[in-house]
Amino acid sequence: MEILLVYMMSHINDPQASVGPQVSDRIFTSTEECEEFVTTLAGTDPFEDNRFKFVASDGVIFYGGCLTPFEYELYKEGLTKAPQDA
Repeated sequence: MEILLVYMMSHINDPQASVGPQVSDRIFTSTEECEEFVTTLAGTDPFEDNRFKFVASDGVIFYGGCLTPFEYELYKEGLTKAPQDA
């Protein structure tokens, strides 16, 4: 199975200035592999309902999900807006 890591970025001081959605260059073979990768980057398990959100030490907010290409097409519109609590 092909899994895409789809994410957006904004900064804690200016959450309205977001970048993305971006698709990682790396293609994962399973959702679990993708989630393990994101969890390693975040330093904790940031997933809730198959989506993630975490703040890096430099204040960059990452949010997105591990999606199949079909899911990415279905959810693309929802991923283009920053969460209200960012």
